[in-house]
Amino acid sequence: MLETLNLETAQPVPTLTVSGLPWYVLRQIARERDQSSARQGPRLGPYIVVSRHMGAGGDEMAELLGGQFGWPVLDKQLVDLMAERFHVDHDVVEMLDENKSSTLYEALGHFVNHRLISQQTYVCYLRRIVASVVAAGPAVFVGRGVQFFLPRRHGLAVRVVADERDRIDRISRRYGLSKTEAKRIMIETHDRWSAFVRCYFHKDLDDPANYDLVVNTSRLGVEAAAELVVATFRSRHIDAPG
Repeated sequence: MLETLNLETAQPVPTLTVSGLPWYVLRQIARERDQSSARQGPRLGPYIVVSRHMGAGGDEMAELLGGQFGWPVLDKQLVDLMAERFHVDHDVVEMLDENKSSTLYEALGHFVNHRLISQQTYVCYLRRIVASVVAAGPAVFVGRGVQFFLPRRHGLAVRVVADERDRIDRISRRYGLSKTEAKRIMIETHDRWSAFVRCYFHKDLDDPANYDLVVNTSRLGVEAAAELVVATFRSRHIDAPG
């Protein structure tokens, strides 16, 4: 090991070498490596996004995937995180969740109640929370168009669909509704989710080209569909953080 002089302290400091390379060459290599890492961006995820038809079993599938990989599942938890981190009333965030903005709400929000936030602010908060989660490690996300603003190379976007009859039956059983009421809510929810994605991400929620995999739980069942998602994820060789 050689020594060189620190001009500020006039004290000798070690000059490390590796394979005969002088310290200033190693420093330049390290600098270039850091710059390359900065250009590539931070390591994210990996993640899986479960986009779903209401009543198709997407929520249940997300839980199965989280259990299979040992990852947290974030659905309504995203609302909790946004309310806590940005000090916004939980009911306000929940009202905006996966909704296209209301003209009346946007017009009156800032004047009627200082706790209200705009839909654009909600989307901004959503992006920031999701980015924080995937920067910390793997996760499963449910809905909210998350796949449209996360780097796709770090994860898998899945669309979960089912036949209308099965979806109505599942909604009716889950919420104790008549088939007529269940169908009405199913249609209204789909229209609301689609409008949200179209407005803020300029995407068609039902376009299969926006997903890596589309699974039909009426044909496969929720568990078999989840197994297919696991196999697809593993076949993609998506790196874990590290």
